[in-house]
Amino acid sequence: MKECFKLLKTFPKEDIIDELCEILRDHPYDLFRQWKECVFETTGKNRNIWIQIGLQLNVLGELDVKEGLEILKSKEGNFRYIVNIFTISSRFDILDYDFEIKKRIFDLILKGQLFTSPNRGNKYNNSFNALWTILDYNVINDMLIQNPEVDYLEYRENQHYFFLNESERENIFQFERKDEIDEKIYSFIKEIEKDLSQHEKNPVNLWKKVVDVGCKIFGSQDCFYIISSIIAGNTNEKILEISDINDEKISLHLRVRYGRLKSGNISYWKNIINNNPSRLELLVFFSWATSRTISKLKEEVDQMIKTQSKETINDLIISLRYSSLGAKFSSVESCKWFKDTSDFKFSNKFLNILSQRMNFDVRQKFGLDCLRGRYDIPHSIANSLLEVLLVKLIQTSDIAILEEVKCHYQKFSKGYILFNYGTTKELIEATLKEPLAEQILNHPGLYPRILFGIAQKVFKIKLAKSVEPAGLLAKEEKWWNYY
Repeated sequence: MKECFKLLKTFPKEDIIDELCEILRDHPYDLFRQWKECVFETTGKNRNIWIQIGLQLNVLGELDVKEGLEILKSKEGNFRYIVNIFTISSRFDILDYDFEIKKRIFDLILKGQLFTSPNRGNKYNNSFNALWTILDYNVINDMLIQNPEVDYLEYRENQHYFFLNESERENIFQFERKDEIDEKIYSFIKEIEKDLSQHEKNPVNLWKKVVDVGCKIFGSQDCFYIISSIIAGNTNEKILEISDINDEKISLHLRVRYGRLKSGNISYWKNIINNNPSRLELLVFFSWATSRTISKLKEEVDQMIKTQSKETINDLIISLRYSSLGAKFSSVESCKWFKDTSDFKFSNKFLNILSQRMNFDVRQKFGLDCLRGRYDIPHSIANSLLEVLLVKLIQTSDIAILEEVKCHYQKFSKGYILFNYGTTKELIEATLKEPLAEQILNHPGLYPRILFGIAQKVFKIKLAKSVEPAGLLAKEEKWWNYY
């Protein structure tokens, strides 16, 4: 246990952290105290890592409210990241205790920067849980695509396998109203509650109302930009000319739909990109602009991105994960796009933004075709590229590919690699040639842990073949003759 914490204090790659946490969970004695000491003696971004480790060790439930507030009020670590982990751990007793903390969380939700799926164990007695029940972007997108024969709440239950009994459903939006934040959320819910529990032939109308009511009560917020963007990709509505999509006299969902219809208009977006675009314009452009539009404006867009603050870019990237759910680049679009941009060196920020429009296969192709040999790329693309390189390594046992894998893994800010199920199965069943396996085992910290496991298996099999089975040995040496 002492050695595990000693290793964790060196902040190794996430795949190594996973293994260490697995060991520690099997030895829980005094685990919380030792973890807590590490949290409070750590500064800067490393505080985030210890909070994540706390989640993996299942010890966050033991924090008392005072300790939780101390962590949240500290300048150490990333507030949004830590709040997100506390919500996953259902520590709403901490998040709901202090008004200033609560206000910061509320602002993040409205900015579309914080979302979690409500936990049934909370009995929906918290205003944030109630709000998140509505602002479930993945479910909204799926519902608009499928147009089911049920109301939103029932559809959401089905999507999350989150079935409620009659009493729970009736109380889904009941919570104690302790302050102005709770009152605002309550007012919002009351105006749309009946619509959420009634089947709508065209569910787009439900979400238009949610956007209109939300903007009336909370103002024009990024969370409603996101819902409007999801609506824009799931309707055939024609929009008359809108001179300025920032004009708040016009419903937000209509303005975003208009921007969506301009997705292929290069001159329209060139004018916006060159004239200090607003948050809404940035979100609509990066959510819906065609690959041709982006490739033709790549220089202007790259320069514009450089003028944006780090906070603006980070907020945009988080919002795009949801606003572009229905606007991923198809493989056909991507092939042309890659060809048009093959000689252009994308900035890391530009790549990170674009990666939100790519599904896993497209990120792999883009990484192989345009970014191979470049190690200063966003984690999302590097993850996809590393996965496809690992598969190629298994197929070829090419020492050059092994070197690429090592370089990518070492450049990762995080070592956690999210594999597709099919890839995981392929790697688990894979083998390597002995020289490669030996090199990996001799330098275990340089390669992904999953590769280390494959290399171990190579020599386990070799050893098993060289050892005479116990049954044959017993027969030859007549072990049982004595009896």
